[in-house]
Amino acid sequence: MEDAGGTIQQTSSSFSASFSASSPATSSMVESSSAAPASSEMAPLDGGTTTPDAGDPASSSSSLGFPSSGQSGSSSGVDSSSSTMGSSATGWTLAVMPDTQLYAMDFPQVFHTQTQWLRDNAQTRNIRFMVHEGDITHLNNATEWSVAFDAITDLDGVIPYALTFGNHDLGVNGLAEDRTTLGDDAAYFLVDRYLQSPTYGGVFQAGDFTNSYHLFTAAGVDYLVLALEFGPRDDVLTWAGLLCDQYASRTVMVVTHSYMDTDDTRVGPTDDFSPDIYQICQPTPGACNNGEEMWEKLVRLKPNIRFVFSGHQLGDGIGRRVDRNDANLPVFQMLANYQVRVMGGEGYLRMLTFEPDGEHISVTSFSPYLGTSLEDGQNRFVINLTQGTFTP
Repeated sequence: MEDAGGTIQQTSSSFSASFSASSPATSSMVESSSAAPASSEMAPLDGGTTTPDAGDPASSSSSLGFPSSGQSGSSSGVDSSSSTMGSSATGWTLAVMPDTQLYAMDFPQVFHTQTQWLRDNAQTRNIRFMVHEGDITHLNNATEWSVAFDAITDLDGVIPYALTFGNHDLGVNGLAEDRTTLGDDAAYFLVDRYLQSPTYGGVFQAGDFTNSYHLFTAAGVDYLVLALEFGPRDDVLTWAGLLCDQYASRTVMVVTHSYMDTDDTRVGPTDDFSPDIYQICQPTPGACNNGEEMWEKLVRLKPNIRFVFSGHQLGDGIGRRVDRNDANLPVFQMLANYQVRVMGGEGYLRMLTFEPDGEHISVTSFSPYLGTSLEDGQNRFVINLTQGTFTP
């Protein structure tokens, strides 16, 4: 965050990197793509390498619109013949980490408490993956990246994760005047560090971790996580779309720093803190896309995209909506950013527990630092996957 289609809408007011012992997923490495694959392989872009997918084993579980596991690389749509989203005797949890910029700058103990709690509770809560919504740091400097690296890598070998880079992670002093980041420095989240991770898939551009994808499996359902840059460029959205086609049998989660706003709408060009106001978005058409443009150019077009997570916006930092995509399937879009609270957010995490019935997700907001949960209907609610609704 900051300083200073189809409708059926319901309102109420994301780099996989670790060597996960808890995830059974396997993966392949595809650095990037610029053209639709002729087979299950994707063509490389910007010097990236390509490996056919070996990590989409056949599975009998499927979903209510959530794609059943099957052959990798199919671009023919999704199998929605089953009545549940991969129901299992055991539920599992996705951890969502909102903006940590002020923890990295001033409150490192809060940052460390968050990741230590996730690590300590990985087994008891069956936490299978963590996504970071961006603004990992505030000033994009070595001191803050060291704090972030030390905290986040507590998860290595326990919970795989995907990092999204926000505007404060870019440019000199985090001013987002360009897309350079110290996060790609060899001392921190260098791509090569993660090539052997079982959930790492690849990156848009070789050696650049600001756009990456990840593959994991939970409760018999295969997932693709797309971690996209702040205000993704047109080429990045094209790449992401091709990955959705290649992994058409997987349920897709998109995590990006700016997408939803606090009024339960998607961020547009005139909204506060829209990507459009930043220098990186000014030079040429296609240099940036806001939330509404991402919906039109990517999210609504791909039937397997079912979740979008974002941070960035101020105010109460909370927003959510569900829309039907072009395949008439619900897409659950959620904003969580607690940085305006005391100590830059009080350590709150957004936790999504995919219930054993395969039809519901229980969403909570918990602070390991305080040991408390937020109990209002904006921060504790249930997603009904069958009906495509949020229930406070």
